[in-house]
Amino acid sequence: MTTDRSLFILALPRTLSTVVHSQACAALGFRQPLWTTAGEILNGDRIVISGADQREPSPKFTLPEESYAFAQWTELLDDVVVHTERVYKDVVQPFVVSRWLPDQGLAVVRLRRPIADVALSMRRHAWWYPERAGGEEGDRTDRLLRGLLRASEALAAVPAEIVEFDDLLRDPGALRAALARLYPGREIPPLDYLDENFQEHARRVVETRREPLWTDLQRRLEALTDREP
Repeated sequence: MTTDRSLFILALPRTLSTVVHSQACAALGFRQPLWTTAGEILNGDRIVISGADQREPSPKFTLPEESYAFAQWTELLDDVVVHTERVYKDVVQPFVVSRWLPDQGLAVVRLRRPIADVALSMRRHAWWYPERAGGEEGDRTDRLLRGLLRASEALAAVPAEIVEFDDLLRDPGALRAALARLYPGREIPPLDYLDENFQEHARRVVETRREPLWTDLQRRLEALTDREP
């Protein structure tokens, strides 16, 4: 069971989770469900069943206080997750999966990216849904940041192998080592995503941290964190 238990990848959005999912499937010889893409079984935007109506956005960042919807997502996990030889991931329901995962006996990898990176990328895509978890104080950016902080804290409570985003940018060995720790009886082959296009992407990511907007987001995050009790 240890060598064939399913893997669940946890992350905030914009954290290379799709790359990690693909690499993990190949390295472990596991598969994802055919009815979704990149193993995101809680993301209605990624469900690919023929005829599915994609005109309405799927709800994201469902909160524990939304008890009925929260219970629906939890029951969906109970019903559909296969506990062997699958790779799943989630970036849109952190509060649901952080409550559900600890008792499941699955292998878990958590990808950790600086929150200012995540917020900058989400703003540029006009993905504001984390603000649902950010309370009512401040402007929209503050609510986005607080929602991401709250989600990050929820994910941090799940026992997992942590892989830092910056390590993923530089070295495929970081993910390979995490998989080897989770699957000690399985030979993990070298990973091969660090091609020229990926390296160019990594350079652009690092460059964004010199932008005034990133600096402002980081300053806001520090202020919000200082105000936490």
